[in-house]
Amino acid sequence: MKLSERKKKILSAVVDESIKTAEPVSSNDVHSKYLSEFSPATIRNELMALEEMGFLSQPHTSSGRVPTAEGYQMYVNELMDIKKLSKKEADNLKESFDTKLFNLDDVLQKAAKTISDATNYASVVYYGITGGAVVENILLIKLSQNNTLVVVVTDLGVIKEETSAITSTEDDLRQASKILTKMFKGKKLEEVEHSENLITKELARYKQIFDYILHLITERDEHNSVAVSGKDKLLNYPEYQDVYKLKHTMNLLDQKDKLSMVMSEVPEVEFSIKVGGDENLGITDCSIVTTTYKSRGKPIGSLGVVGPVRMDYGKVVSILKNVTKLLEDNQFFKEDKDE
Repeated sequence: MKLSERKKKILSAVVDESIKTAEPVSSNDVHSKYLSEFSPATIRNELMALEEMGFLSQPHTSSGRVPTAEGYQMYVNELMDIKKLSKKEADNLKESFDTKLFNLDDVLQKAAKTISDATNYASVVYYGITGGAVVENILLIKLSQNNTLVVVVTDLGVIKEETSAITSTEDDLRQASKILTKMFKGKKLEEVEHSENLITKELARYKQIFDYILHLITERDEHNSVAVSGKDKLLNYPEYQDVYKLKHTMNLLDQKDKLSMVMSEVPEVEFSIKVGGDENLGITDCSIVTTTYKSRGKPIGSLGVVGPVRMDYGKVVSILKNVTKLLEDNQFFKEDKDE
């Protein structure tokens, strides 16, 4: 729906003021705080027109207006300015990633907490390597008598790095690393899943190691690939004084299966903003802003912020852009492990 420039300015002012105050916005508010060049009477007439068009609503006859979900959607699609972070805010984000993290769970949780702390909303970070990733290297490094470090590297970076109770000698581990790399290098993960017979037949002496590697590579535990942070921050917003809305949104953030589905289907666009949620997925009473992050140019996961419809979308988008770059620059996704 086409809006005049004046209507756009007034709608933008109502949204900005509503985000700040969580209160209905009057024509006097718009005039005194944002658009003094228009008279209160002119603004009042435009507010009525925007209400008739479905972009605003009036909770009570004598009150001001609040944006509808359609109003917020128009705002994020055409009117929103992405806010530039202050140097302090940008430095704080960068500082949170200064520590090298090589464990996937730690990386995801760090990203989720960083986003939640910066936006003051709940956040979700998803990681999902597909079966099409190609194996490049497999390393087995003895740490102690009963502990072995296992590292699996693909064309999308390190996908697994765990400590196992494999009890083989250093020579056996080194030899197994070479054999495994030779056997699986260039194969997609989905092809590795069907290699049990080959291993059993030709390399029986390494079966304990190989069984563990197969389990490690082919394990698809989506619960471990989703990190959530900041659910309690939603209690700070008046919208969630409504017990039903709070319970519904908290329930979403507790369902990692549903979150995995939502976050794995994030479109590969710069940002996806679902104002008011997604009724097809049963997600309502909140807005979700998401974006993907990449390794070596390929999307491997997504970041998201969950909050009230009255979300500060411009700031959220700016923070997600910054965290996406920091996450993509993190050593876990950026560099290979060399033997």
